[in-house]
Amino acid sequence: MVPMWKRRSLPARRALITLAVPFCVLACETGGGRSGAMADARRPAAARDAAPRTDARADAQALDGPDLSPPRSDADSPPDGAPPAPDVPRAVTDGAPEPDAAVTPPDAAPEPDAGPRPEVCVGGEDEDHDGRIDCCDPDCEAACPPIDAPAYTEADVQLLFDTHCDVCHMDGRADGTLSLDAPFLLHTLNVGSEQLRTMVYIKAGDRAQSYLFHKLAGTQHEIGGAGANMPFDIGLCREQIERIGRYIDGL
Repeated sequence: MVPMWKRRSLPARRALITLAVPFCVLACETGGGRSGAMADARRPAAARDAAPRTDARADAQALDGPDLSPPRSDADSPPDGAPPAPDVPRAVTDGAPEPDAAVTPPDAAPEPDAGPRPEVCVGGEDEDHDGRIDCCDPDCEAACPPIDAPAYTEADVQLLFDTHCDVCHMDGRADGTLSLDAPFLLHTLNVGSEQLRTMVYIKAGDRAQSYLFHKLAGTQHEIGGAGANMPFDIGLCREQIERIGRYIDGL
C-alpha cells in the first residue's frame, strides 16, 4: 500500500518536509520528551557540571536568606586532626548598645562632728555621755524640779564610797593620797587636797570650800582644780550629789 505522503505530488511533499524540519530542530535543542533527556545524557560531563544546580542546600539558603556571618580566619580554624569547635549562639541585642559598667558614686563626705549632744532631761538616755541620765545630770538642774530629799547620813555616804570608789581609794590604794576607807571623815575632814592645796577635802558646814564635793559634782575646774570627775566610771546622780552636799553643810 502506498503511504499517504507518497500519493501527493512532488511539490507538496517538498512543502511538508520544509515545514517539518524546523520542528525537529526545535525539539532537539530543548531536549523535549524522551529524546531531550537522552540528549542531556549524551552531553559531556564538563558541560553538565558547568550548568547551574538547584540542590537542597541552595534551596535552604534561598529560604533562610544570605549568610551574613563574618568570614573566619585561619586563626579561627582548628588544628589538623582536632574536632571543630561548636558554634556558640550570640545573644540578640536588636542593635542596643551594651550598658556601661555601674559607676559607684563616691562616698558622701562625713558630716563634721558637732560634739556631744546636750542632755535631754527626759527619756532615760545619756545624750551627753557623762554617765548621768536625765535629772541625775547636773545639766538638768534648771529643767528638773528641785530635789526634795533629806541629807545623807554618814553611813549613806560611806556606802556610796564603798560602792564606787573602792578600786582607787580603799584597802591601801590611796590614789593621790586620798583614802576613803571607813571612817572616811578621818582621811578627809579638814585634810588638805593634793590637787588644790588651797582647799581641804571636806570643810565642815561648807560644801563650796570642800574639794571632794567639787570632784563629785564635776566643778573642780571652775575653782582651779584638775583631773577627772569622781567617780570616773559613772558619775553620781544629781540627787545623790545634792544630798552629799547637804550632809557636808550639816556637819
